[in-house]
Amino acid sequence: MLGVLAVDLFKQIDDYKTAAKAGYFLDHEFQKIKNYSGISATDLSSPLLDPSGVVNHSHVNRQDIAFLAQAEQYADIEAARNTVKAVFEAIQSCSNGSRHPYGTLLYLRYIKFDFDTNVYSKMGYSSSHYYKLRRQALCQFAEILPVKKLQYQYKNYNLIPDLLVYKN
Repeated sequence: MLGVLAVDLFKQIDDYKTAAKAGYFLDHEFQKIKNYSGISATDLSSPLLDPSGVVNHSHVNRQDIAFLAQAEQYADIEAARNTVKAVFEAIQSCSNGSRHPYGTLLYLRYIKFDFDTNVYSKMGYSSSHYYKLRRQALCQFAEILPVKKLQYQYKNYNLIPDLLVYKN
């Protein structure tokens, strides 16, 4: 009886609608946010980025940073950078085993912004198996993202929508 009660506490997610909503966010809204943030796919895959988002080399132009700190757009850029970090960490937190390579799939498709055909060819999957895995990966991403959103919330900015769609 206790197991049944625990299951009832969680609403059933509509996999297809959640995956569609998450895919749209990553394909359209996230790409605009990423562009605005100034963070490239190379930066996200580079070990030079530390958790604070600062590049670990000594030739950082301190005058540019001082100028940005005074510019009106600084808060917008900082919110965009935090959003990119939250999305990237959510993707990194997804399962990434041989049976569920969700993190790799999402990284290639939405961070590297590669075509689906290239991704499933690189991963060695048929298109039908790939699209099933992609749907599952997007759902897991949508479940993880709220935690990362809370961690990286910047002031009153709300650039990350709720991606979970529940069944009635």
